[in-house]
Amino acid sequence: MTVWWGGWLFIANFSLTGIYIPGLRTQSLVILMLLAYTLGALVYSKRIKYKNYINFHSLSLSFQKKFTLFLDLGYFILFFAIFPFFIKAINIFRTSGTSGYRRAAFGVEDQVSILYGNKYITFLYLFVIAGILFMFTIISVIVMYSQGKKRYFAFSLILNSFQAVMMLGRFEIYFPIFILIITEFCFSGKFTNKAIYFLNKVKIKRAKKYIIFSILLLVFIIAIISSIRVGQQEQELHHNILEIIWDFLIRYHTIGFALLNSEIENKYSFLNQQITYGTASLSGIGFLFDIVYNKIFDDRMFSILPELNKNLDKFVEVGKGGLYGNMQLGNAFYTMIYFFYMDGREFGVFILSFILGYLTSYFYTNWIKTSNLYSLAYLLILLYGTLMSIFNYRFSSDFWISLFLVFVFHKLIKLSK
Repeated sequence: MTVWWGGWLFIANFSLTGIYIPGLRTQSLVILMLLAYTLGALVYSKRIKYKNYINFHSLSLSFQKKFTLFLDLGYFILFFAIFPFFIKAINIFRTSGTSGYRRAAFGVEDQVSILYGNKYITFLYLFVIAGILFMFTIISVIVMYSQGKKRYFAFSLILNSFQAVMMLGRFEIYFPIFILIITEFCFSGKFTNKAIYFLNKVKIKRAKKYIIFSILLLVFIIAIISSIRVGQQEQELHHNILEIIWDFLIRYHTIGFALLNSEIENKYSFLNQQITYGTASLSGIGFLFDIVYNKIFDDRMFSILPELNKNLDKFVEVGKGGLYGNMQLGNAFYTMIYFFYMDGREFGVFILSFILGYLTSYFYTNWIKTSNLYSLAYLLILLYGTLMSIFNYRFSSDFWISLFLVFVFHKLIKLSK
């Protein structure tokens, strides 16, 4: 956490792609978040006690067969839920091109999504189907490391690639890369129980070439999507693929600090005019309740998320030069600190970061102590939300749906034993 956030903050101070350097107050908030997160992790780490090794193979053979059948059925359903939209997106590209497509696909500013057709299907896909695929991707990586079965991860790669093309997005591709790297650390003999490492050493070794090939393929897809999106914003400029990858690597990971700084430094900004006392950070859950309440009573009640998204979607100047000409614009990528700060200013940043550090340490410790794969699943979801929130806020509705589904699996596993 400290290396990831702190490293990109350090790089942001060199303005390598023309992004403005964040101010002292913004950088102080990032440092406060890292200190609180580390403190929360240290508080729980003092309670580590090792127990016996337990993993997927300790479950009954009957449950393992049912679990395999569940995965096969789940991927079958996901394929037929995602593939029609993939084909529709390809047809839109062929007839209308890609210019302005990404915003139209999300249906911003109360417009119906050009891809999904109406707001209910948009909600169902973006918050339910995407959440289920999120969870299945994590499970597929865990299954690959714990059992050596690679086909489920291959299914996840295909479906996430479909999503990336459908939305002209890069998170859908970045996500599997991130999960692979973090899982490698979790299964490494240096970071966890040696019993796990030696038990799976042969399987992991066999999967190495497959994993490396997968990462290279995903990076290639990211480069292609990035080149399309750069071309949309500045069609008269021509850049080689290395320039585009460099821009993605640096600009993509540092723009959030500049966007956050633009709100922090402006005393009249939406951020500085709001104190939401936890409702911003929990807006993903609130939005789910809001959908149900609206359906029953035809009124909004809970979630601040629509108003937040409307403000975050506005483009603001974040730099000059780079691949985008004289002025660089950005939106959406305000980091999770934006939400924590809105909930309680510096105190909100401290207490919510402390809780995240504590929970992450709890599940990591549980994984080390018991080697239960459900603990690893919780850990990966939390790490993804925390580390990837250096971009936009990742603790959204699909995050909570994934967390809930893993919780259900956890209970089913306990019952099976």
